[in-house]
Amino acid sequence: MKKILVVYYSLFGTTELAAEYLAEKVKADLLKLIPEKDYSFDYNTAVKEARLDIEKEFCPKLINKEIDIGQYDMIFVGGPNWFKCFPPPIISFLKNNSKKFKTVIPFCTHGGGGLGKMEMQIQQKCLNVTLINGIAISPDTITENIDSWLEVNGTILK
Repeated sequence: MKKILVVYYSLFGTTELAAEYLAEKVKADLLKLIPEKDYSFDYNTAVKEARLDIEKEFCPKLINKEIDIGQYDMIFVGGPNWFKCFPPPIISFLKNNSKKFKTVIPFCTHGGGGLGKMEMQIQQKCLNVTLINGIAISPDTITENIDSWLEVNGTILK
């Protein structure tokens, strides 16, 4: 059995629900990314802040406890789909750990945009990683989306 980590960023809680369910299903450790300064909890303000940070390619400092990423065979990396991209805390995590990854599987919660550019972002930030096709999760069908993906792709976890 492979050692698996689920890493995620969630502002409004939807991605957190998905990450917790995914970690439980695949028997993974769980790491929530916490930026030093988080986005506003007001939706409209958060959208403006996020758009600006994505345009500037800003990577916030993360204040998580340090863990040995190299001990994991496979890492699920997820966040909400913000303008077809991972949120900046995910980009910070990818940049800071890119040489330590073996296999990465992206996942996102979205309102219709799917994975957007997220797989491409991983390929750009983590050059020598094995990338597995990810999971796009609708907020209304979190468990169904994850269960369906695992039914088709679950053999990669063994």
